[in-house]
Amino acid sequence: MEADAKFLWKNVAQVKEELGVKKVYNADQSGVCFEYLPKHTISEKGAKTVWVRCGGKDKERLTDMFLVDSTGKQYTPFSSSYLSNKNDCEISSTC
Repeated sequence: MEADAKFLWKNVAQVKEELGVKKVYNADQSGVCFEYLPKHTISEKGAKTVWVRCGGKDKERLTDMFLVDSTGKQYTPFSSSYLSNKNDCEISSTC
């Protein structure tokens, strides 16, 4: 495994030099679930079937994208929230 990592970084350094790359960027997405609606409830007297109305959704989700470059500079995170219609998406750069 260590030999593979050394081989990879050697190749990356070679390609950076050949292409004249000065900065390398790394991005990471992190999902955050909020407004989680449970599918089960617990009763003090015991378990029984209780229907929970959730409007077709069991959770709302927010995805944050973090970006950093090879100099260590961190950029403002981007947030994207997925709406009920999967074709609609709101993107903002405030977090």
